[in-house]
Amino acid sequence: MKQNRFPRLVGYELRKAFGSPWMLAFLVLLLLTNLWKLKDEYDKKTAFRQTYAPVYEDFYGRWKGEILPENVQEMMAIYGPLQTKMENMIISGAYDPDAYTYSEETDLTFFESLFQLEMKYDYLYQNRAAEIVNQANALADFYARVGNDYEAKKNLDMAASFARRQIGDFADTQWVEVWLNHDYSAMLVLLLAIFGLSSVFVMERETEMYMLLRTTRRGGGTTMAAKSLASLLYLFLICLLFFGSDALMLGLLSGHGEALGNPVYAIRLLENTPLTMTIGTYLLWATAVKSLGVVACGMIVLLLSCLCKKVLFAFLGSLGVLFLLVLLQEIAAARTALRWFNPLELVMVRDLTREIGYVNLFGQPVQVYGFVLGGVILVMVLLAGAILRFNPGNMERGRSHVSV
Repeated sequence: MKQNRFPRLVGYELRKAFGSPWMLAFLVLLLLTNLWKLKDEYDKKTAFRQTYAPVYEDFYGRWKGEILPENVQEMMAIYGPLQTKMENMIISGAYDPDAYTYSEETDLTFFESLFQLEMKYDYLYQNRAAEIVNQANALADFYARVGNDYEAKKNLDMAASFARRQIGDFADTQWVEVWLNHDYSAMLVLLLAIFGLSSVFVMERETEMYMLLRTTRRGGGTTMAAKSLASLLYLFLICLLFFGSDALMLGLLSGHGEALGNPVYAIRLLENTPLTMTIGTYLLWATAVKSLGVVACGMIVLLLSCLCKKVLFAFLGSLGVLFLLVLLQEIAAARTALRWFNPLELVMVRDLTREIGYVNLFGQPVQVYGFVLGGVILVMVLLAGAILRFNPGNMERGRSHVSV
């Protein structure tokens, strides 16, 4: 029977802190707002493509998948003459009943923006990666000869990161680019974290519940553990709802899941990323990293809830700290040492993994994303210790022992 008390207590804390009708209504409202915003961003990104959707789907169905010479030749047989007319300034913008879209001019824009540029990028990427590997190996040899071990190791690691990279398949990645650039859901999740967690511990002071808890042998510790676990479950739930629905909705809107099997650097925005996983794996990994950043921000809110005497102060203090972290992120764009402890760096995981970069850690090259990830985890451990030390039940219990 005793073993069932703690899960029931966690459930009680979940319902008490996050299960009120107004909180649920607020959650649903923000979720619907986010989906509306996401669809609007997708529609703007794919507006030209959607104008000629049947034509696009026809050619995409023929050319998607492995980049075959015959597919490239077929595409260039259409695009090449149009490009020549553009260079000779004789391309027509007038309506043409034989055009695939509306005119020769729109045909050129259509095939160039939706097929030629992307297929060219995919096909030539392995050459660009090979150049980076050759340059990095040459620099590694040079720095090894002059005795600069750090630079030699850094360039060897870079060469290993870009070695054997290639993009063998052509796939629609526009919906993934929308997902990468969509920061609105992260903002709403952080807002929900502040709204939901600001009152978790401070309410014990406002209601003087801590006076009752400290009369029990383990009441304070058990309640604190239940509140912490309930808060963690709440954060994971809202991250799953918002970040998961982002990827699901965009995948459904596009209807093209082929890109999930492509390497992550098939996305132009991430052409210099240190990561080599597939896009599908990256979506899961990035969601987990963003969620970890949200949890770290939530722990800051919980600590302020422990330290403040009023819910309003905890709420305003949390907003203030979050604003300072945003400013710090802007300042630290070129100062890696200021990035390692900021959880918003994980929430904005796109910027963290866009370019390969290194930190000199005791003479060893450490990739920036790993450095920041490790730093935020360390900060979370420190925050957990501070919450354990400063939660109202523990502090008041300590005071009562001192007074005795």
